[in-house]
Amino acid sequence: MQTGLVDALVKAAHEARTDKDISKELVADRLGKSVDTVRRFENGGGFPGLTEIMDAYSEATGVSLFDLLDAAKLHLRNKG
Repeated sequence: MQTGLVDALVKAAHEARTDKDISKELVADRLGKSVDTVRRFENGGGFPGLTEIMDAYSEATGVSLFDLLDAAKLHLRNKG
C-alpha cells in the first residue's frame, strides 16, 4: 500500500506541475537538485527525501500538500 501511495503522490505532483505549466527546471531550482533528479522522480525512479520534494512541488505549484494528498487518494481509488 505504501508504494501505491508514493506512486499516487508522484502522479499528483506531476499533474500539479503540468496543469500549472511549471517547468521541471523551476522545481529543480527550488530543490537545489538537477533536472535529471526531478525527471527520475516523476518517472518513478525514487527520491531520497519524499517530504522535501513534495514541499518543493507544493511551493512551486501553489497546491497545498493536503490537496496533493487528496489527489493521490483519488488516484488510488480510481486504480483499484
